[in-house]
Amino acid sequence: MRKWALAALGAGAALAYSGFPRRVGVTRSQADLSLPGDLLLPTADVQADRAHEFGATPAELWPAVLAVEDLYAYLWDRPLTVVAEEPGELLILATPSHLDDWHATLTAALLPSTDGRTVVHLRERYQGKRPLTVTTALAAPLTWIRISRSLA
Repeated sequence: MRKWALAALGAGAALAYSGFPRRVGVTRSQADLSLPGDLLLPTADVQADRAHEFGATPAELWPAVLAVEDLYAYLWDRPLTVVAEEPGELLILATPSHLDDWHATLTAALLPSTDGRTVVHLRERYQGKRPLTVTTALAAPLTWIRISRSLA
């Protein structure tokens, strides 16, 4: 029993050190870079960065990235506003500012990689009174699944 407890503690420490759930697929320095949309919520309580490389061009991924709006509206239980949209490059979503218990922004940046591949960098920023770590831990895996299925 003690071995299992030590193994679980070690795994938890490794996950925490890696930045999970707030940083997955990006380095600490990449997460520290300013992205468009950061100034919409400059004093965010929580920031989560995720990146994943897909075997598709930005143009092929764009419809799937647009569909992410519905997923986040469901997860956040809020309507979202498109703040900025540069097809094939950038999508910035935000919760309406008149909802006063918490606010969130989502930036999806599409970065062309090699051989027709694309890195999608998602940055979620949250401010408010909601248990946000659970939301951030669930959002990225569901997003990657949704984008991957749309490519199939």
